[in-house]
Amino acid sequence: MTGTILSLAALALGTAAAPIMAWLWAAGLIQCGRRRALRAWTALFLTALALLILGSGALAALDLAWRSRTLRALYGLLFLGGAGAMLSAVRALPELPWPEEDRRRWRGIACAAFCAVLLGALVLGRWLTAVTAGPELVTVRDGQQVVAADEGWMDYCMAYYPYRGPLVRVNTALEVVSEYTGGAER
Repeated sequence: MTGTILSLAALALGTAAAPIMAWLWAAGLIQCGRRRALRAWTALFLTALALLILGSGALAALDLAWRSRTLRALYGLLFLGGAGAMLSAVRALPELPWPEEDRRRWRGIACAAFCAVLLGALVLGRWLTAVTAGPELVTVRDGQQVVAADEGWMDYCMAYYPYRGPLVRVNTALEVVSEYTGGAER
């Protein structure tokens, strides 16, 4: 119970601090755009975000979905790119054309916001990964190569999807086996 409360508090704190970090990140990009590290981390973050959002939409239109480990890798790149972009934005603060006292105050605020957003992202990432990226196994079922995905949260629910490669699978299950249905649903 305490872990859940702490997780929700970290998520709320990270969500509250996110606008501050977004503003500092934008100010860093506009004022200190020549910093290669900030641009590179931002590009990694935006690429992973585009793959997650636009790629998922394009795959859904083709009746495909990301496989579990691909989702975990994209979430990891999204987290890494976001953390790197935020840290680069905090490091770019001394270059901003503000009075020294304001820069010192904003550096403290930025460091606190960075830690809060990082903690919130870790908690949110753990939840997203637990919900969307369950264990999978490539196997043969009824003579066809399939991806067996455990989709049960706290109960047994195995779904079998046609195999389409190491990165994607078909979005429509061939068969779902659940302990509540007493066997298979086709």
